[in-house]
Amino acid sequence: MTLEVMEEHVINNVTQAQGLLPTEILLDDAANISVMNPRLLKSVRLVGKRIRVKGVGGVQIVVEHVGDLEGFFEVYASDEVKANVLSFAAVEDMYDVTYSRGEGFTVHMPERDIVFMRRDNLYVVDWAEVGSVHTTVQEN
Repeated sequence: MTLEVMEEHVINNVTQAQGLLPTEILLDDAANISVMNPRLLKSVRLVGKRIRVKGVGGVQIVVEHVGDLEGFFEVYASDEVKANVLSFAAVEDMYDVTYSRGEGFTVHMPERDIVFMRRDNLYVVDWAEVGSVHTTVQEN
């Protein structure tokens, strides 16, 4: 019997979805991975290894899928996430990002800019307005 070693990550905002819509993505400077609902992703598929994502209050999920966030990169996918979290560091490694104090962060992509606006103490964008949201057969 082989014992599977599961990689673990802690994302504080995985359980802090106060007022976030299911299509909103949170740009998180404390996250070292990105995880979101598969409805926001393309090409969702099984990942080679499972990871455990821990959130505030001890809530944790096991993630077995990845998908591609349009214009960005591969992220972990789970129907169980309470907030769609995008790693600021991973975004900054890929694109120039500017900050407007009190307003938000602008990610400068080759074909467009995406602005994560400040709302309360979070920086969010509604992916339904700037990207693609996919529905399932069951939802249709």
